Amino acid sequence: MPVLLVVVLSGVFAAGTAGAGPGAGTQAPPSTLPPVAVDPGVFPSDRPLRVAVRNIPPFDIRKGNRWTGYSIELWRAMAEVMQLNYEFLPVETVGDQLAAVVDGRADLAIGAISITADREAAVDFSQPIFDSGLQIAVPTEPPSPSIAALFSKAVLKALLAVILFIVALIVVMGHIMWLVERRKNEDFPHSYVKGVEAGMWWAIVTLTTVGYGDTTARTRVGRSVAIVWMVLGIVVIAQITAVVTSAATVERLKSDITSAADLNGKKVLTVRGTVAQDFARREGIVVDLVRDISEAEQQLLDGEADAILYDSPVLRYWAQTAAGGEVDVVGPLYDPQGYGIALPHNSEQREALDRALLQLDADGTTTDLEERWFGANG
Repeated sequence: MPVLLVVVLSGVFAAGTAGAGPGAGTQAPPSTLPPVAVDPGVFPSDRPLRVAVRNIPPFDIRKGNRWTGYSIELWRAMAEVMQLNYEFLPVETVGDQLAAVVDGRADLAIGAISITADREAAVDFSQPIFDSGLQIAVPTEPPSPSIAALFSKAVLKALLAVILFIVALIVVMGHIMWLVERRKNEDFPHSYVKGVEAGMWWAIVTLTTVGYGDTTARTRVGRSVAIVWMVLGIVVIAQITAVVTSAATVERLKSDITSAADLNGKKVLTVRGTVAQDFARREGIVVDLVRDISEAEQQLLDGEADAILYDSPVLRYWAQTAAGGEVDVVGPLYDPQGYGIALPHNSEQREALDRALLQLDADGTTTDLEERWFGANG
């Protein structure tokens, strides 16, 4: 009996994993299972099924008039086993996808559409087609203190202000030393230009503690001024060091984001009308809203933002393929949710779609697609 049980289980496992081998390209492999039986009248027979999609790599990717991506190839496999004719209805945002389903312009919508309670109030969903959640994208942190950080706009602006202040002090100190020393010290000529020049040279040499000794204070008043300048010089040098160090530290802290707790005080972007916006509102994270993820991605690359809070698979695909190594995806997975196919309320099509999804899971098509679009671990 135990041997018989092992044989039976082995046969079930082999049938369930048939066709799960790796494929080439982005076309979904044909199902090895028979077509899904669809009740007559469930899908329109007088026209193609209208499927709302939007450009959201790696799920829906538009290349001219051609569509590809994980969700697109999954849908093609589903349509094959259900023997459906269909056409894609391109829209701009996830809100447009849901609105197209609600108002009847589309029969269903597929892509990176999170299943939430609020959305369930407007549409129905199939079983999940992908497990997702939220993560954070940040600029790649430079290795060790960056020379580029020392020459950033913020550092240069602060450093310029300090330098201008020092130059002004040197000019003032050069005048003072010339005025108090010119009558009794031949190191400071009576001529205004040459005298002030000598005074400024003395101020610079003293400030930098070089001490050439070619120009020195000899009167009691001059030496008193020199003492004040020496003490002030220590403060000035310390100020320069503090400005450069603090500005460079601030530049490094901008990319020192490892979790949602680090987003306070940072410029964080997310897409309007998304699950990420709802999560940020619940967690008290201040975010700037953009229309689509491509706008947020460009701002992050341009240095106009510190982080993006958005769907994890979308951010990871962008970081690996299009961001050129300039972006890291950090932190744990927040607000885990599944993506589903959106349908009108009480749609009779949902059962057929769920059966097709289960069938593609069983024959390995879904696993194959996940491996090719997201890697071996999905």
